[in-house]
Amino acid sequence: MTRLSALFFSALIFCAVGCLRTSTTVIVHRNGSATIIDTTLLTKQTMEMWKEMAKASKQKLEDVLRQDMRDTTAAQRAAQMGEGVEFVQSSFVSRNGMAGYVTTFSARDVALLQINKNQFHEKISTDSAGKAEAPAFVRFERNGGQFRIISEPLAPSQDESELDSELTDKEIANQVNIARKFMKDLDLALRVTFESGIADTDAMFVRDNTITLIHIPFNAILKKMQKDPQVFRYMAGIATPAPWDMEKEFNKLGGGVVMETKPVVTVKLRQ
Repeated sequence: MTRLSALFFSALIFCAVGCLRTSTTVIVHRNGSATIIDTTLLTKQTMEMWKEMAKASKQKLEDVLRQDMRDTTAAQRAAQMGEGVEFVQSSFVSRNGMAGYVTTFSARDVALLQINKNQFHEKISTDSAGKAEAPAFVRFERNGGQFRIISEPLAPSQDESELDSELTDKEIANQVNIARKFMKDLDLALRVTFESGIADTDAMFVRDNTITLIHIPFNAILKKMQKDPQVFRYMAGIATPAPWDMEKEFNKLGGGVVMETKPVVTVKLRQ
């Protein structure tokens, strides 16, 4: 299974239990430390199911969700994010008809931090051949008021033996119909905010002091999939993209879909 297949199908499995809006924001502080904020919310369409689960188990909704978003899991994630990263807290939130947890981590030095862009990929730990799938990390380098954000592509180069088999347009249409049922309102995002402000950057997607590396609103993608089967092929890894080709294709979709395509983004901070 290709890396993009893992991302797609693990998201599909996750959404069968409850579709999510999940975002990770790295806040880089003036002293070079960082705060990482993970927000994971169940969408409105799945909230009733979780409320029924809570009612059936005679528990509060907060307690049922905590079992799935445990502090112990967050502590393990902190270790995966690099040396000097610590789990701070996980707080239940309920807003706009959605509910979930905001989890906070601290990083002693952002230069030691690594964030896996394939966060859903972690739900599937091996490919079809049983090999461990490599993550796609974002790392940071700093030199005074100069920063570099270094990213790995979501889809690596592949041997012919590793490629997924081709699907017909009809088969893809069936897959998209399944995805529409389970992945509606799924939303993924990864952003970096600089506390000092940004004086200059070559990042593609910048607003004020925040750089967006990934934003995937699946509703927009599903609409495109219905019209063009090739969109599904790219997302599932069937189109065998070279590194960064997949990101470039997704940026053509519109609808708020954003993927940074530069392996290295430079940032000059405000003084």
